[in-house]
Amino acid sequence: VMPQAAPSSAREVARVESAPLRDVVTYLLHHSDNTITEVVGRIVALDAGRPGSGQAARQAVRAQVERLGVDLERAELTDLSGLGRGSRMTPRQVADVLALTVDPDHPELRDVARGLPVGGLSGTLADRYPQGSPGRGYVTGKTGSLPRTTALAGTVVTADDRLLVYTLMA
Repeated sequence: VMPQAAPSSAREVARVESAPLRDVVTYLLHHSDNTITEVVGRIVALDAGRPGSGQAARQAVRAQVERLGVDLERAELTDLSGLGRGSRMTPRQVADVLALTVDPDHPELRDVARGLPVGGLSGTLADRYPQGSPGRGYVTGKTGSLPRTTALAGTVVTADDRLLVYTLMA
């Protein structure tokens, strides 16, 4: 149901405002919050003029990612959190999406890259790179764990200061 305009006789009795979307995305990445992931997808759908349903969210997100140039042939999105049985993306597809977040031609996506947990310091990577680990402070990534599947995708800075995008799935 789309929101309707309030009648002219209505008076405001309370107001709630969300955190900026970049802060919400950072939170969901740091805490691996699948519910918020689904909500953000519905926001994408509403922004695209579609209903705020799960199906419309999947369609809107897919359409936007394809519009940005990522080939999603054979990708299946049964939800947006990756928990849905039957969801599939190749490591290349995940890497291509991540590459957009660090692409100078897409500064509007930079908050996603900035929001990724940092190895040994924050979010789901806080305890994965202990003191002395060469990746500590250099590796960023989003974890993914399902029965029989584990994944990590993000960025890393090389010794010669090159920024690389990586995807590992097992």
